[in-house]
Amino acid sequence: MLWQNIDPKYTSQFNLYPAGAIRDIGPFDFSSVMLYSSDAFSENGNPTMTTTDGFFFIGQRAFLSAGDVEGVKSAYGPPFHNEKETVTVINEYVSGLDDYSEYDVDYTIYFYNDINCVQRSSLVYPRNITYIEERHTCNRYGDDINVSRTYRNILVPAGATSYNLGTVRNIEHYIMSNPNVIDRTIYYVLK
Repeated sequence: MLWQNIDPKYTSQFNLYPAGAIRDIGPFDFSSVMLYSSDAFSENGNPTMTTTDGFFFIGQRAFLSAGDVEGVKSAYGPPFHNEKETVTVINEYVSGLDDYSEYDVDYTIYFYNDINCVQRSSLVYPRNITYIEERHTCNRYGDDINVSRTYRNILVPAGATSYNLGTVRNIEHYIMSNPNVIDRTIYYVLK
């Protein structure tokens, strides 16, 4: 990057991502439709970026390169993914107006070759997956149930056929249909 040649209005176009925010698929791709030319956003007509050995390059907008295609495949599939929940009841009872349930939920993401998620597959490239951890809590009878959501990101390694998000213990205790103690976590995997 030749910062002295970049028009100050466009310096944001040259921001670097923090480590781990993105991943590389293959070698650097000078044929990528996403690559700017060496003189992009120049303030003075001189190059804003060159190769490490000082050569200029030209950005193209006519076709997706092989690297572009592989990058899109690695992000959006195939393979496709779908999550499965396995519920194990630990303790459960209903007695008069008292309703109690304690159970574990195991969340696992599986990978598939088809969009209908029938034919199992493995990842050719690492895959970034975002999911929402939604927590429902209530600590005292008659209080409202509080809901909080946290977005989480994971990087599933190449070769994986599945990825386990973990097991959560959920407790739901209602008295006369009003929450008494609620401690429940739900995972929603974004597609």
